Amino acid sequence: MKIKQSVLFELEELKNHQTVECGGIIGISGDEIVDRVELDEVPAESAYEYVPNTTFLNKKLAQWSYRQIGFAGVFHTHLFNIRSFSEKDKIYAEKILCSMENAERLYFPVYVLPCGELICYVGEKTGEGVTITHEDIEVIL
Repeated sequence: MKIKQSVLFELEELKNHQTVECGGIIGISGDEIVDRVELDEVPAESAYEYVPNTTFLNKKLAQWSYRQIGFAGVFHTHLFNIRSFSEKDKIYAEKILCSMENAERLYFPVYVLPCGELICYVGEKTGEGVTITHEDIEVIL
């Protein structure tokens, strides 16, 4: 995943303010570089599980579409330096990807707290369903 440094700076702010899991959406412009991030409006209902506010996020996606910003995926945080993509994460990623007819591939990065590491997972539609794999991150200035 190629990501603008400015987006990483926005995510780094989570280190200073988040004590519960949270998340949001990431977007791309024409150059296939993640250059937008929108933090979800409502904090998680549980400290250990991010529950998206789909009404808020769908409104943001509609605004992005109007401004020709592409939806690139959903990010969320993991506490306690947990870097792995959980079974619940996989189910949620599959659900999102399968609900989108025009999307063959989406990013599902995890921002690990408190260390502040971003780990990219990508979901891709295959003949057998959805495959989730790790992908390297390239930071673009």
